[in-house]
Amino acid sequence: MKMKLYRTDKTVRSPMRNVLCCLAVLIILLPSIVSVGCTARQNTPWDIAVLVKTRESDFFQTVRTGAEAASKEFNATISFYGPEKENEIDEQIEMLEQLIERKPDAILLAAADYYKLADTVKKAIAYGIPVITIDSGVDATGVSSVIETDNIAVGAKIGNAMAEAVGGRGKVLLVNFVAGTSTAEARQQGFLEAVSAYNGIEIADIVYSNSQESLARELVLDYVAKDPEINVVVGLNAHSTIGAGRAILDLQQADTASKIRLFGVDLTPEEVLHLDRGTLEATVIQNPYAMGYFGVQQAVGLLQTSKAEPLIYTDSVLINRENMYAPENQKLVFPLVE
Repeated sequence: MKMKLYRTDKTVRSPMRNVLCCLAVLIILLPSIVSVGCTARQNTPWDIAVLVKTRESDFFQTVRTGAEAASKEFNATISFYGPEKENEIDEQIEMLEQLIERKPDAILLAAADYYKLADTVKKAIAYGIPVITIDSGVDATGVSSVIETDNIAVGAKIGNAMAEAVGGRGKVLLVNFVAGTSTAEARQQGFLEAVSAYNGIEIADIVYSNSQESLARELVLDYVAKDPEINVVVGLNAHSTIGAGRAILDLQQADTASKIRLFGVDLTPEEVLHLDRGTLEATVIQNPYAMGYFGVQQAVGLLQTSKAEPLIYTDSVLINRENMYAPENQKLVFPLVE
């Protein structure tokens, strides 16, 4: 038996007419449906994960502060991750794998190694999770935005400042931090290129602190003991500079380091003390707050419009005892002070 659909007024409704009616209703309701969907997305904060080289760092805690400030402005929630030590690369890779499983809306990454993080970053991108690198990059195409200091310029600034301060003559121990990070390699490149213009500058050696202040201190003490002609130490990040400063204080107390001069990068509270007392002569400071802020800003913009700035350089400034309290430098020297 064939079944027919009847209305109570006995008017027959054909299947095609039913389809047309449904389409008409959908067309009428579509703007409301889209509006409801957009409102729901607008009212739901974007989930942004921030994975840094180490959570035990004044620098990356300032990155976190900048990211949290931007999250309030751009309707996002921030989750913050990082190994205890900067050279724990495998742990950072595992954290990134776990984030891929969690599927946040976007990931901000400060890669602990330019090459070793590459495959996992590519995996995140393949899974549809946008990745924005902050502070240090990674060897992977498809990264949505790169937000960092011009680290070659940082190395050149401290190299030139050091060479000019010592009159173009000196034997230098260069204390880098973690081998394989893009920031370490770029700063070293900029430094060596700058000092190559000074015939009287000799590089005694290049050593790596693994971003451990205790190791930086030991390296400086050992090298100065082996080679008393070393009269300049340059640290290429906060940990290397702090450790070197502690070593110089130790040597000064033993009255064996009156001629060793220290130059560095970054400006943590302990580095401010070294600078204020004259142990540290000059340092190049970055803007980690801006890295965190712009990272979230670009992530939300990307999620909303599918567009982001491919490269943003944050500023860096040479600081010494003469200009550290200048008004224009206060937000960089003391980024967390209102």
